[in-house]
Amino acid sequence: MAERLGLPGLARSADAAYVDGMGTVLVVCAVAALLTAVLTALLLPDRRPAPAPGSPDVVREEAHGRQ
Repeated sequence: MAERLGLPGLARSADAAYVDGMGTVLVVCAVAALLTAVLTALLLPDRRPAPAPGSPDVVREEAHGRQ
């Protein structure tokens, strides 16, 4: 539209503003994604099943507890 009006400076300015805004949006989204990943890793419960009694993991833990 700015080119049709004979204002090439306005077109360049609008283009630069759009590109700058998109760069800002990408940085904000990257920070939000990183923050979400860290919070998810910290706050979600551990879903690993408990070892069965007598399994090697339980025996090893009991041996370390006696020392």
